[in-house]
Amino acid sequence: RLLNQVMHPNEQVRDRALESLVRLIREDEKQRDLMEFLEPLMEDLNAEDKQTQDEAREEIRQLLRQ
Repeated sequence: RLLNQVMHPNEQVRDRALESLVRLIREDEKQRDLMEFLEPLMEDLNAEDKQTQDEAREEIRQLLRQ
């Protein structure tokens, strides 16, 4: 559910989902690794360029299928 919310069109919903995902991981090092992985995707979802947004959404969809 949280990963699906990461792709939500509303930026606030995406931010809350990201924060919740990070809180689920209790170890600081793992949190840092997760943020390093997800932050670029979140930035791409917020990009003005629609193609960049679509590519980020597709990458997240692929992660959800694994």
